[in-house]
Amino acid sequence: MLIGVTVKDKPADARGFLSEFNLTNPNFYDADGRVGVMFGLTGVPETYIIDRAGVIRHKYFGPITFETLEQKVKEYL
Repeated sequence: MLIGVTVKDKPADARGFLSEFNLTNPNFYDADGRVGVMFGLTGVPETYIIDRAGVIRHKYFGPITFETLEQKVKEYL
């Protein structure tokens, strides 16, 4: 499952982005930055692959293409 977390953007801007790219995955707003701190966020965007046990298996810094994301996820299936 893909879950988005909006950090450093206004919720309305995030909704516009999701709408523009027809993204329908769940997206949450990290209003106070706690989620970013909890995961050790160093910049935006970052992508985390987290297994079912909640262990971070991979952290990708910067923009990511669908192909790269798909390849990384398959490595952990």
